[in-house]
Amino acid sequence: DRSAFEAIRLHLEPIVHSVVNASRHRIFLDQVEDIRQECWIEVIQKLSLWDPLRGSLRSFMYRCVSNCVA
Repeated sequence: DRSAFEAIRLHLEPIVHSVVNASRHRIFLDQVEDIRQECWIEVIQKLSLWDPLRGSLRSFMYRCVSNCVA
């Protein structure tokens, strides 16, 4: 569903940018795009595990992205 994708994109892109920037001392510039794509894959694959009763979607995505970058 396009509207769901847009909702995720609006939250996910700033999170990926923030986590990658915070880790830039460990990441080569030519790896950034690959890492962005891996983060998207990670979030989309794990989205079915998100439980709104345990935390916000933003928190869930932040954890997925942080794990992916690490």
